[in-house]
Amino acid sequence: MLYDFSQACFTEIAIHKVGNKSKEEPLILSKRMLPIRDEKMEGALKTYFTKSFKEQQLFSFSDQEHPLYQSITEVFQGASGIFTQSLQFAQHLYDCNNHKNIKPGELIVVVLENCVFEDEVLDAIGIFKSESKEQFIKLRPAEDTFELELLEVINSHKLDKGAIIFNTAADEGYRIAIVDKTNTQEEARYWKEKFLGVAPIANEYFHTNQYLDMCKKFALQSDEEDRVEQIDLLNRSVEYFKSRETFDEEEFEEIVLQAPERREAFHQFQQQISEETESPMFERSFEISPSAVQMAQRHIRSVIKLDKNFHVYVHGNRSRIEKGFDEERGLHYYKLFYEEES
Repeated sequence: MLYDFSQACFTEIAIHKVGNKSKEEPLILSKRMLPIRDEKMEGALKTYFTKSFKEQQLFSFSDQEHPLYQSITEVFQGASGIFTQSLQFAQHLYDCNNHKNIKPGELIVVVLENCVFEDEVLDAIGIFKSESKEQFIKLRPAEDTFELELLEVINSHKLDKGAIIFNTAADEGYRIAIVDKTNTQEEARYWKEKFLGVAPIANEYFHTNQYLDMCKKFALQSDEEDRVEQIDLLNRSVEYFKSRETFDEEEFEEIVLQAPERREAFHQFQQQISEETESPMFERSFEISPSAVQMAQRHIRSVIKLDKNFHVYVHGNRSRIEKGFDEERGLHYYKLFYEEES
């Protein structure tokens, strides 16, 4: 495990209300830290703060002139308190909330002690934004009946946005874990790019995830391509990564892409992705991250939906499924070949 929060603790938090600046919603700043004296509350908050951090992709500040980097450094070095800097965080986030689709929410800032990062015990600063609320009905006894009260609450198991900055590798922009589960539209990149100002660290998780994501986009780039061919290419790509510890692009192309014309199309697609994202070309060799492969598998659909009648799950062996068209019935069909039924 890259990081572990099971022994992490904190005693107080700072909370500020950050509206949408473009809609002239207010920025409401607290005047003091909120002490946490209840163990159950601390437990619920720790679950809220840390449970969603599962991916092994790490980030770092891409510019040491970024205001967040400077504020974080002042806290870690003891030159400033966390509450003073939380006010700066809130103002900076408010200035970034300048698109109409950005939701208002509560900004929560906390210092987490006794975090484990790569087997080292250290402190971290957590910055979280709560945007989504859930409605609950509360019943209260009142004389000879009950009263109903509608409450809007934060679900302690669903973190919308978060960043945990570990106090290590300061000269390299620190090591940062990030969660961003809402607002996947283009304008919502404000959390990572504008507010945090971070970039992914090019480790084995990054390279594995980047390459598999590119393979998925390549396979699905044409809606007209045979769906079985798409799934077969995705399955073979994942199987290659699952069965090896090190990625080699030439070997990958021979085993997975096979046909020269497909390999050429793949190279052109790589170039296109690099130009669109303004990022370097993909690495040709790297250590494979098993956790990145597992994460990618969760987002790859190996099912063909046929009207509302059938679902066909394709797990491998492309040669045992055929697609055709029945002229007499005027319907498409799939023909499946198998040895045993269970």
